[in-house]
Amino acid sequence: MKIEHKVIALSIIFALFAVIIDAILDHFFFPDEESFGFEFYMRSYLIVLILIFGIIASRIIAKRKQAEEELLKFKMGIERSNEAVFITDIDGNIDYINPAFETIYGYSREEALGKTPNILKSGILPHEVYKQFWDMLLAKKVVTGEIINKTKDGRLLNIESSSNPILDKDGNITGFLAIQHDITQRKLSEATLGDSEERYRKLVEFSPDGIGIQSEGKIVFINVAGSRLLGAVNSEQLIGKPVIDFIHPEYRELAKERIRLLGEEGKNISPIEEKFIKLDGSVIDVEVIAMPFTYQGKSGIQVIIRDTTDRKRAEEALKQSEEKYRSLIDNIQDGVFIIQDGKMQFANEAFARMGGYTVEEIIGKEYKELVAPEDLEIVTKRYQRRQAGEDVPHEYEFQALHKDGRTRILVNMNVGLITYRGRVASMGTLKDITEKKKLESQLLRAQRMESVGTLASGIAHDINNVLTPIMLSQELLQEKLTDEESQRLLNTIGRSTQRGASLMKQIMSFSKGVEGERNYLQVAQILSEIREMAKETFPRSIEIRTNLPKDLWTISGDATQLHQVIMNLCVNARDAMPDGGILHISAENLLIDEDYSHINTEAKIGPYIVITVSDTGIGIPPEILDRIFEPFFTTKEHGKGTGLGLSTSLGIVKSHGGFIKVYSEVRNGTAFKVYLPAITTPETLTAQEKQLELPSGHGESILIVDDEDLIREITKRTLKKHGYKVMTANDGKEAIALYSKYKEIKVVLMDMMMPIMDGSTSIRELHKIDPELKIIAVSGLTEKEKLAKVDKTHIHAFLMKPYTTEKLLNSIYDAINTE
Repeated sequence: MKIEHKVIALSIIFALFAVIIDAILDHFFFPDEESFGFEFYMRSYLIVLILIFGIIASRIIAKRKQAEEELLKFKMGIERSNEAVFITDIDGNIDYINPAFETIYGYSREEALGKTPNILKSGILPHEVYKQFWDMLLAKKVVTGEIINKTKDGRLLNIESSSNPILDKDGNITGFLAIQHDITQRKLSEATLGDSEERYRKLVEFSPDGIGIQSEGKIVFINVAGSRLLGAVNSEQLIGKPVIDFIHPEYRELAKERIRLLGEEGKNISPIEEKFIKLDGSVIDVEVIAMPFTYQGKSGIQVIIRDTTDRKRAEEALKQSEEKYRSLIDNIQDGVFIIQDGKMQFANEAFARMGGYTVEEIIGKEYKELVAPEDLEIVTKRYQRRQAGEDVPHEYEFQALHKDGRTRILVNMNVGLITYRGRVASMGTLKDITEKKKLESQLLRAQRMESVGTLASGIAHDINNVLTPIMLSQELLQEKLTDEESQRLLNTIGRSTQRGASLMKQIMSFSKGVEGERNYLQVAQILSEIREMAKETFPRSIEIRTNLPKDLWTISGDATQLHQVIMNLCVNARDAMPDGGILHISAENLLIDEDYSHINTEAKIGPYIVITVSDTGIGIPPEILDRIFEPFFTTKEHGKGTGLGLSTSLGIVKSHGGFIKVYSEVRNGTAFKVYLPAITTPETLTAQEKQLELPSGHGESILIVDDEDLIREITKRTLKKHGYKVMTANDGKEAIALYSKYKEIKVVLMDMMMPIMDGSTSIRELHKIDPELKIIAVSGLTEKEKLAKVDKTHIHAFLMKPYTTEKLLNSIYDAINTE
């Protein structure tokens, strides 16, 4: 029954008892009214006694309730405790265990109840210890201490135990209470920590680096190496001394700031270099690492010090040696490199230029960043095999990635393993063979075209032999078969045969040029006729412009064939401008010199007429440009072109001893240049003599900006030969950096078609730096179209590619001497 119910029951009993007493008094003791006063007094006294008794009973019940609640809480606390708790009777038999006891020792309640604590004995502690514990408990004392107990499955546990006797109200022992805490993991941690501290102490004592601890600005500990480093015989000479006394005056303010950061913000100090002063006053170079540290209960700083004096001397000697070595290899034209751990550790100027970088930008780069994706696998495998000690070819070609995204063809030479700064590294040299490969490609293309032409010539001859009897038979049959149907079929055969014969004639023209009558010709007359024909037949949306000087030299050739060549180029230009544009036809005299002949394998030294047909049309994509002269190759729709127009034109020009060059930029037009040998006359001889008297410079600085290495180098050689100082840049960004550094540059030759920053943008930026700077724009396309995006006041002159020494020197001379 609940305590509340008990209180209500007692109250009812007390009330009934009062009623019964009142009835007895009324009936037996106070039957008459005369005794009413005494009766009232007795009844009141009785009620008061009953109330007092009720209050006392209620308080007893309340206290019992409180005791029961506290006992319940205590029991719940024991039940939920993480410590093992068990209670025994006076004889030591277990009456109670909590859940933690089951968890820690592995015994269930059924297995533990009725047993003695002997089930936990490990046998490690002697019997006398347990007897001593038992005697103390019987003496009504609390027994605490560390013991070793055993679990049901045999594991040994370190236990922190507290045992208490349970006493009744008379002070007699009725049982025992034990509370036990598992400290096994703590003991293991303490043992591990002790081992760690011992190892740490040994490491510190025998460390080759100086290790010290400072607290409140003074040295409180320093190991043997640290004592020696500071010039002390032992650590006692240093303990208690101010740390700041050993720091060189140049570094003291910095050291104070670092100490503040360590103390206030708890930041570790990464390795830093500074100077220390030894006890004898000498100065040493050191590398210092510092971190917050607690020493003997006080906050402090632990410092690791390494003497770097010898290393500094070695590095300085190595630096001087490397500077001497670099000064030598920087004059080498080939690129020199050292790779270690996959990164560029050394590169000379030539190597950096090959990729469009500075030496500073190269150092530290992964070598893989400099290799074109298509050749990365082969380069990586060779590097890895060489590092592994395998015999790998020392020379091979690969494609490198230029800074502007282009690819360059390099040849790796003399690559091998060396020891660099104490470790293995790969060293080798590189040569940029991009231009050489281009020249080889030109030669191979010319040879391929020649082979194709020879094959085409043979095929055309055989097909003509097949067509001849067909044509003759067709004519004979037309005389015999006069009916309408036969005549219609024979006419079809005749037209097809004539078309085949015409096609073979074009192939013969491509292969070696149709032999025609050679006469002295005035190119201006042929071009004028073509201009008039184009004006009459081309759409009005195409504007036709010509530039035909009066002093053009004479050529020897077949007028009909050359007319066919130029007309074919004009038609192609028309088709490239479906929405209209400008067709520009021009001609000029050109004396090809030795330098120009080196750039163009088909050119020979001597006088030429150059006919240029350019447009402002869609341009030719780079991937197609190399194929445009192949027979039957065409980008026109089916039925609108045979693919023989340009191949035939090339064949005719070659048969005249000339060659064709093409310059094109997608969406910015195309220029075809036809080079035809001129007749040597007194006029051309005079021009050649004038070339020997070309204007020279007097040490003026010229900046050449062009992304073609071969053009830069030959132009540079030509200008230096004629008295100029020359600097080069392979893009506009580099040109601006050079001019900002060397303001003495007089003239800039600026190529208009370059990656990263094109000529137009570069000219505008240079003009911002110096509005008076003389700039000569250079392009393979015609002047007017290419300079559309440039303010004409920003440039002094325009130089067409390809240019000769005469035109180059005259352009620069005019720029320097014109105000």
